[in-house]
Amino acid sequence: MISRFLAYYHTEVKASESSGHADYYEEYKRRCFVIGKPIVLIRAGRSDRKAEAIGLDDECRLIVRYEDGSTETIDSGEISVRTE
Repeated sequence: MISRFLAYYHTEVKASESSGHADYYEEYKRRCFVIGKPIVLIRAGRSDRKAEAIGLDDECRLIVRYEDGSTETIDSGEISVRTE
């Protein structure tokens, strides 16, 4: 799955460099089911941390807001999404 996305991403980046628009971003954002959901960020060697996934940046990195109101852009790690 990730290899298919990366192939698509690299193809679209080259095509969008001339047009100034990246269709892959809108499609990726549309399919990102975690935005607006409570998550738990799980990182090796760190305590799990509750947050809310609030969006994506221009590089398709996940933007999260922690319980204390601070935000962070995540480009690696694992998240857990649980339905209640």
